[in-house]
Amino acid sequence: MHGIFRIIAHHTGGAHIANATDLAAYHDLIQGDGSVVAGKFPISANAGKIIGNNYAKHTAQLNSGSLGVSLCAMKGGLWSDPFSCPYFPTLTQADALVDQAARRCIEYGIDVTREEVLSHGEVQITLKVKQKQKWDFDYCIWRITKSRDPIYLGDAFRERVKDAIMRLRSSIITPPKPSLIRTTQMPLTRRGATGMHVRALQSALGLKVDGVFGPKTEDAVRAFQRKSQLVPDGIVGRMTWTALQL
Repeated sequence: MHGIFRIIAHHTGGAHIANATDLAAYHDLIQGDGSVVAGKFPISANAGKIIGNNYAKHTAQLNSGSLGVSLCAMKGGLWSDPFSCPYFPTLTQADALVDQAARRCIEYGIDVTREEVLSHGEVQITLKVKQKQKWDFDYCIWRITKSRDPIYLGDAFRERVKDAIMRLRSSIITPPKPSLIRTTQMPLTRRGATGMHVRALQSALGLKVDGVFGPKTEDAVRAFQRKSQLVPDGIVGRMTWTALQL
């Protein structure tokens, strides 16, 4: 099992560009132009029992099993008037957050429920785990409503994620190539891996097949992910395997 069963959405409290602090705290960061940047720590670091400090510390007492995705936004924002913030989320950024959450739900088999896909502002209310004055998002990132009810806003966010999942799934209309192993049988594959899955990956990317996931293979994976509008983290999960087989 991959050990990831929840997505928690945040704002960084910074500008529209990810900085070093942001990269250390979250797995996926959505910048102001809608681009997605991979955080410092792999998602697998938050799967199962956490050991040491090499993981994304995005949600107090709930980092194990939780994938942290965050908007780079809200620097200088005031709880009393979030909409006046000079770094309020852009509409492109807000839509990109929905799409990224949908991709991760598909990749990790996460159901879109209040307990499994939620904002940081909903955590204490829904999961009953105390947080320190977290208000991301008790405001509408699309500026459609002035409501400050995080559950109401979270439900609206989840409906958008569900729609995005349906759209993404409907775009996969061709079966996998028979030359590759079924996606469901392929493990999470990253730099340092060896063996038949790496050989299948290298063959699909048109690389020299040596069965060793080194820097050249990682660079080719990142390039393919960018071309396929996936997170260019160099890690081959379910979505990347699926895209390779279209």
